[in-house]
Amino acid sequence: MSDAVFFDRYYGENSTGGKPETGEQHVKNLRLAKSMLAQHYPDCAPLRDLMGKIDLAVASLEKMGDG
Repeated sequence: MSDAVFFDRYYGENSTGGKPETGEQHVKNLRLAKSMLAQHYPDCAPLRDLMGKIDLAVASLEKMGDG
């Protein structure tokens, strides 16, 4: 990840122009984070634990969207 992308994501506003992100956007962001983690970190128990938490967050957001 370039410095510009990192600083924009860490310090910047969300990418929706100041509007609150939708649940769908949160799901996309979580899936992107999971993909990046899988790509850059070796498989280990802490990573699997974090991936499981991401999966739970995605499932929760998707369930909320169905209601």
